[in-house]
Amino acid sequence: MLDNEENKNQVDTNHHRFDQYVSGETLNLSRQYLTDEDMQDIISFIHQYPDITKLDLSLNNIGDQGIADFSEKNQTVTNVNFTGNNISDHGVAVFAYKNLAVKQVNFSYNPISDKGIAHFVEINDMCNSSHFSTMKYH
Repeated sequence: MLDNEENKNQVDTNHHRFDQYVSGETLNLSRQYLTDEDMQDIISFIHQYPDITKLDLSLNNIGDQGIADFSEKNQTVTNVNFTGNNISDHGVAVFAYKNLAVKQVNFSYNPISDKGIAHFVEINDMCNSSHFSTMKYH
């Protein structure tokens, strides 16, 4: 019985984990040290709050698996900022194929090559506004 109560409390905590970051229709999770493993909690949260249409995931540690999970399960967010994460050419390609909701996306400062950008543009059907900038390594 105790285990079930602990699990219930953990689930309740996860559902309210991001409440403090909501402002109107925006969920701002910039600089929260998020990884691919956090994406399931983020998706669950935005499913509970369908008024959230803008999501800022900039400056985290989200990679290709996280963006794949997001693009498969997101139904309401139409504007997302992935600036400064670890998304590669593969991640943006998966996003372009699976995205059914996002119309504006920012992929600046991710390890995406010019070839990855060109491939995204070629296969993207949903986004009418996308922003990229190539990373310069020193």
